[in-house]
Amino acid sequence: MDFGTCSDAHIRCEFGSIIGMNAVAANSAPYSISGNANNHIFVGQASVVNLNGAIITLSGSRAFSVFANSYFGLILSSLNSFIGTVGSTTGQRYVSAWNGVIATNGSGANHFPGSIAGVSQTGGQYN
Repeated sequence: MDFGTCSDAHIRCEFGSIIGMNAVAANSAPYSISGNANNHIFVGQASVVNLNGAIITLSGSRAFSVFANSYFGLILSSLNSFIGTVGSTTGQRYVSAWNGVIATNGSGANHFPGSIAGVSQTGGQYN
């Protein structure tokens, strides 16, 4: 699967929805990002994106306002590998706001690609 240029979010989950993209074994669910977007992942209004065990290849200089954005939702992201032109990706790594949660299984603040540090605000959490 390849995510090309998008004016909104590559992966958008809202209104109590769940999107699961889980590998059977670590790093066995590959996809690529070849286009820019406002967000790569946006989760809002009590929804969940579960992205685990993926090899995510970025090509070219990618630009995002925010790579992973959780606004009163939950992003689960662990055992993922970001490869390719990760260092040339611009934008904020993550935003967790309004009790939104981003759980990376302790992967640290640089888990997501981007050139600007992520933030947690108004009750948001990042782990």
